[in-house]
Amino acid sequence: MSQTSCVLRPYRYFCTAGKGMEQFLVQEVISKLAAFDVEHVQGKVFFTTSANVKKLQGLKSAERLFLLLKKEPPMNVPWNTGKAKHVIQKKIIGDDRVWMDTLSTWQILQRDLNDNSSYKSKTKNSQKRKWEEEDKKEHNKKMNLEGGLVGSPSQVDLERIPDHQESIELDSGICGDDGKSSLCEKVSQEDVSLNHKELSALFRVSCRCSGSVAKRFNAQELGQIIGTAITEQLGWKAELRDPDVEVNVHLSDAHCVLGIPVFRLARPCWTQCVGLAPFF
Repeated sequence: MSQTSCVLRPYRYFCTAGKGMEQFLVQEVISKLAAFDVEHVQGKVFFTTSANVKKLQGLKSAERLFLLLKKEPPMNVPWNTGKAKHVIQKKIIGDDRVWMDTLSTWQILQRDLNDNSSYKSKTKNSQKRKWEEEDKKEHNKKMNLEGGLVGSPSQVDLERIPDHQESIELDSGICGDDGKSSLCEKVSQEDVSLNHKELSALFRVSCRCSGSVAKRFNAQELGQIIGTAITEQLGWKAELRDPDVEVNVHLSDAHCVLGIPVFRLARPCWTQCVGLAPFF
């Protein structure tokens, strides 16, 4: 497995949870992820942890995991429509560096997530190939016994020898000193370019609003206002059908929360069947 799956720097996350599950999720992130700065509101639990992706995927009480962009107190929206749009855009965007750092962190998490999934599929495929090879060997041995060719190599085995030698030569060429150094140079160049070049992404905004903000703008209008500000100030491109990044915004009279979804966690078994929800 790739060594990048170990996240050393602590990051700020939040998870969504069902009504009444917040306390259970708080205990879970503290015990499983060694999380700190844990706080919760209705339906959300905020925490900071340096756990890797594999441990994050092990949460049972959560529904979705988000990388926290910002958590601000509720905003006072003026009654003038033009001023209200300006206040919302200024409040939501804030410092450009926060957005770039969060996008870079999200890309690292997605890369680790893909490495884990590819490792699992690779292990499964290698095990399947091993079983197929064993079946072929047993079949060839049986055919040799039936044909009176005990102890003589079968034609299938003889045909596979050049491929085996070729694969050994190919592996030795890849794993040589020159290949290893060039691979390390490519990785270092990618890391440097990731840190120094301006990041960009195809994005979509998903909004939820309640309270005083919902009286002025609906979710679609807020998405257009925030999306326009992201395009103008960050240079990201809007893509509604197939975005790279989804920016989730929740505005209410209690808080203003922005996050980028990392992945959707498995739903608890009691939420999939009627009548199995716990009584609170």
